[in-house]
Amino acid sequence: MCAYAGVKGFVRRVKFGDNGVVYLRMSKAALRLSQLQDLVRGALEDAFRGQSWWVLAELEDVTDQGHRIFFTLIEKGSDNMPSARLSGAVLSPQPIMLFRNFEDITGKFVKDLAGQQVLMRVTVTVHRTAGLRLNVLDIDHHFMLGQLEQQRQETYRQLASKPGVKLVNGRWHTPNKALELPVVIQHIAVITSATAAGYEDFVHKLRGDASGFGFAVEGFFARLQGEGAAESMREQLVAVYERHQQCPFDVVVLIRGGGAQSDLLPFDSFTLAWPVAKFPVPVITGIGHQRNESITDTMAHTSLKTPTEAAQFILSHNLAFEAEVNTAYQHIIHRSSSVLAMQRLSLEKTSATLATGIRGLLNRQNNILTRAETLARSGARSLLRNAPAEISQLQQRIVSGALHSTQNAHHALAQAKNVLAQRAPFLLQKQHHQLALLAQRVELLHPANVLKRGYAYVSRHEQIITTAKQVNAGEEITVHFADGQLTTLVKNNTANE
Repeated sequence: MCAYAGVKGFVRRVKFGDNGVVYLRMSKAALRLSQLQDLVRGALEDAFRGQSWWVLAELEDVTDQGHRIFFTLIEKGSDNMPSARLSGAVLSPQPIMLFRNFEDITGKFVKDLAGQQVLMRVTVTVHRTAGLRLNVLDIDHHFMLGQLEQQRQETYRQLASKPGVKLVNGRWHTPNKALELPVVIQHIAVITSATAAGYEDFVHKLRGDASGFGFAVEGFFARLQGEGAAESMREQLVAVYERHQQCPFDVVVLIRGGGAQSDLLPFDSFTLAWPVAKFPVPVITGIGHQRNESITDTMAHTSLKTPTEAAQFILSHNLAFEAEVNTAYQHIIHRSSSVLAMQRLSLEKTSATLATGIRGLLNRQNNILTRAETLARSGARSLLRNAPAEISQLQQRIVSGALHSTQNAHHALAQAKNVLAQRAPFLLQKQHHQLALLAQRVELLHPANVLKRGYAYVSRHEQIITTAKQVNAGEEITVHFADGQLTTLVKNNTANE
């Protein structure tokens, strides 16, 4: 194949031999550099016209200007030193669009591809100032996705070799997942960026909720994206652990406020995932992603999509405990009222039984006395009529018998009264003692004493509120404490998911 340069009186012909060597026939007159470059460009264009190649190489020095992308392609030898290097560029609108699609599909920005191997279709061109350069026409996202997945699988293989980390029925089990959440979450360590909007959202959600829970939130700030992000977050985990020895945390929350999908790459690293998997305090993640789950998510105790959802999870956890306390409180009130009513009824029955028994015994003794008196009078009259001679004797016998009967009756009545006098106070004292014990228990369960132990209850128009569904946004509610009450306006009502 031959190409003519068209520089009169200087270069006659440029020829490519079978072995690829360029042969030039030229005069002794000097060429300008641009002329020589035109010759080379023309020769290369003739040689490579209409041809393109898929090239596998590593990217470095990537510069993304939006409508243009510049970079250098290198190939490394066995000693990890560059064995080949060429500059390249993406200049045309169609390839630029393909690169943007590549970013959407892989979740990895072009500017973050430095150090990554890529598979691109290129043509060869010569630029006047840049020299020999590759013009990129396309980039294979399948190759990049394969590389990223290989990296993820390698991280999972490393994690699976660690004690306590294993995959069971498609779910990862870790020492952190095996931890139990505290009954109430209050002291929270938050690992995030100092400028992350997600941190503000998290704190605002916790402290702006109408439930009135108090939280102690302590921030530990780290890099969340880019080079060194995983190491920075791991260092903050160490700082949390050291602080935990002095002032124990209930949970550790790892959050970020959204961002590009490629920013999640540090959360797929073994550097961060393994410390999270073995951390001795439950870790809750809310790193702002909607589609993919990072490896750190699968290692943590609880994984949520956003910082706001992480805050809502904590609120819901505490609300569930509060509901259990309210249910127990209502049950105690109902049960104690029932027991008191039963004891009061039993006491009334006992008192009624004692009163009835006493009246019956007195009636029986009175009947005996009446019959004795009647018999005595009847016998006396009969003796007087039938035996006037024995009146004196019978009179004495009658008087003696009557006195004896009367004394016996009075003695029996006195004994009965003594028995009743001894038994009645004992029974009444026993019943009063039982009532005193029950009253003491009820006093301990009185709402005022419960409030003194740090609890509170919510009411509206003197009606106790037990669920969030009873209150609408814009209504005024009162929070009752042991030493007073707060009246507040409900801004919003968010139902548990």
